[in-house]
Formats: sequence, structure tokens, C-alpha cells
Amino acid sequence: MKARPIIITLVTFLLCSCSRKSPQIEVVNDGDNATVTVTGDCAYLMLPVQEKSWEVRVRPEDAPDWLPEMEVRLAADSIDYYLPYRLPKGRGKKVLKFSGLWEGAVAWKNLRAADSLELREDLYRPAYHHSPLYGWMNDPNGMFFKDGEYDLF
Repeated sequence: MKARPIIITLVTFLLCSCSRKSPQIEVVNDGDNATVTVTGDCAYLMLPVQEKSWEVRVRPEDAPDWLPEMEVRLAADSIDYYLPYRLPKGRGKKVLKFSGLWEGAVAWKNLRAADSLELREDLYRPAYHHSPLYGWMNDPNGMFFKDGEYDLF
């Protein structure tokens, strides 16, 4: 039963990999802080998530002061799924600052770059229920029909 999530993760890498020359991902750790530099052209940095891990703060290096940090449960010792982090457009270096996860965590060796997001079959993904492209969502509410379109909130 444990093999299925691993296979799903491998399929995700194949479906979400960059089609051009793979960008370089460099991780520099300093205790519980890390700087991740992505060099090359890719739309997403796929962050490995572990639901039972603690929250790690993520912030682009050049983010304005008013922009809040994002908190992610990066994988400490196992990976449950991947969360896409949208990178700024352009071919230059993209630098992200992480704080709150030790140097030996699984997440640092399993960061991946992706050009696009693909729907995939998760172990617990419902077959007949609205769900996001990745991760978890509470029950959808506010389904209605207006002006010839169905909406869901």
C-alpha cells in the first residue's frame, strides 16, 4: 500500500518536468535557514510537502516589505505530495529564502522545477468531487447557475 504514493510521486516528476534544458537549483543551508537559487527558465518550483511536518517560512529575496511570508510544511523526513510555487517570469536567477527547517531535511534534495501543472491521480483524490490541482481543500460551497454558467465557491 505504501508503494502507490511513491509511484504517483515519480509520475508527477515526469509530467511536471521542464521541457527545455533543466534549470539549476542550488540550495545553501545555514542552520535552520536556507537560500534556494533557481537559474534558468521554469514556471514553478515544486516544493516537497509533509503534512505532519512543521511550518517553514518562504519569501522571495527581492520581495517588498509589505508582502507576507508564505508558510509551507516542507518535508522533513518523508514526502506526501508536491506544492507548486510560482516563480517570477524571466531567465534570470530567482532566489527564495527559507527559514525553519534543518539542513538534513528531505525537502532540500527533492526540490524540482516544472514548466506546467498536470492533473494527476493522488491516493486520496476524489473521483466525483471538486478538488484543486494539488494539495487539500475543504468542502466546496456556493454552487449556483447564473447567466448560462455554473459557479462554485
